Amino acid sequence: MSGRTTHPPTGLWACWSPILKRSGDWKEWRLRWTLFLPFALAMPTAYYLIVHWVGGRDHVVWDPTLPLDRLLPAVPLAILPYLTHFLYYPATVLCSPEGESGTSALIGLLQTLIWVALVSFAVFLLLPAKVDLRDQLEVPLETCGPFLRAAFARLHGADPPYNAWPSLHVSHTLIAVLYMQHHQPRRALRGLLWIAWVFLAVSILLTKQHLIFDAVTGIALGATAWHWGARRFCGPIVRSIPTEQKLQMHA
Repeated sequence: MSGRTTHPPTGLWACWSPILKRSGDWKEWRLRWTLFLPFALAMPTAYYLIVHWVGGRDHVVWDPTLPLDRLLPAVPLAILPYLTHFLYYPATVLCSPEGESGTSALIGLLQTLIWVALVSFAVFLLLPAKVDLRDQLEVPLETCGPFLRAAFARLHGADPPYNAWPSLHVSHTLIAVLYMQHHQPRRALRGLLWIAWVFLAVSILLTKQHLIFDAVTGIALGATAWHWGARRFCGPIVRSIPTEQKLQMHA
C-alpha cells in the first residue's frame, strides 16, 4: 500500500485511525488482518455472553413462531451449510480489492457488521424470543451417526435457543455476500456465492435454530445495513477483470 492514511475516510469512525496510521509501515495483508482479528474475537464473545445471559433468565417477551415453522422438516445434515457461516468473515478480507480503497471498503464492512450486531444485541436483550423447535430434531438424530449427534450437542450447548430475531446468521452473511459479489468480476463465482448463501439461509430453519420470522427480519436488517452502510465505502461495482490479472492468467 502506498502513502500514509492518518484519518479514516468520511463516514468511518475515528477509532480506526490508530491502525490506519500504520498503513505506510505495514504490509497490506498485515494491516487488514489486524483490523479483522479483534472483530473476529469480540463478535462471538459478545454473542455468547448475551445468549447465555438471556437463556439464564428464561424470559421471553413474545413468541413469533408460525405454524409453518413446525411444518418444515428437521434435517440434521443442514448443520453442514449452517456451519459455513464462520467462513464468510475471513472470506471478505481475502476478497477485498488491493490498495487503500480496498482497505477503506473492508473497514466500512466491519463497521457495518458491528452496527448490525449492536442493533441485534439490543433486540435480543429487550425483546427476547425463544426458538422452541429443537424437540423436532430428536427422532431424526436417532438415525444419524456420531458426528452429527456430537455437532448438534456442541451447538446446543454453546447456543441456547434465544438470540432469535433478527437472525445474525442471516444478516451478517447477507452483507458479506453482497460485499464479495460487489467486488467479484466473474459471474460464475457470484452465482456460487448466492447459491451457497441460500443453502445457509435455509439451513437455519431446517436445523431448528431459527424461526421464519428470524430469517425475514435478518434479511431486512442485512439489506438495509448494506445499502446505508457498507455499500457507501465500496466504490463502483466490479464487473470486469483488471488487465493485470488477465495478463497473469494468460502468462
